[in-house]
Amino acid sequence: MRMTWKRGALAAGALFSVLAGAAHAGSAGVFDTLSMESVATALKSEGYAAELIPGEDGGDDSVLWKMNGFKSHIIPYDDGHSIQFYVCFSGTSATLEKVNEWNRSKRFSRSYLDSEGDPCLELDLDLAGGIARDRLIDYFKTCAVSFDQWHDEVAGD
Repeated sequence: MRMTWKRGALAAGALFSVLAGAAHAGSAGVFDTLSMESVATALKSEGYAAELIPGEDGGDDSVLWKMNGFKSHIIPYDDGHSIQFYVCFSGTSATLEKVNEWNRSKRFSRSYLDSEGDPCLELDLDLAGGIARDRLIDYFKTCAVSFDQWHDEVAGD
């Protein structure tokens, strides 16, 4: 039992070191920017499958987040001052009615049909004023729960 606590403390310490080195900390443990490397590391530390995807042609890096066999992305905005969870499917039974019901009944996310009629889900995290590590981890959990529900209610067949 004591070994588990030590392992958890070491993992938390390593994650804090990565976040501190890759993100701008306004005050101890509070971040107002995040690199995609630090986001990928934080996702992995929570047991999620994540991979850093280098930006093409000098563009921003992103994170590929695999959940339940599906691919989603974490995308940086405003020079790392905000991030967005993004997933989109094609070939589903999604309808405008399902999307509208999602948006009426859920908070913290939005869904829409893109220009090709494919359903998409997005969740934003604004880092203005700073966030703690716990807020970032809560955002990941919110994304995961939202994705599961959205897939069942909107995009699933």
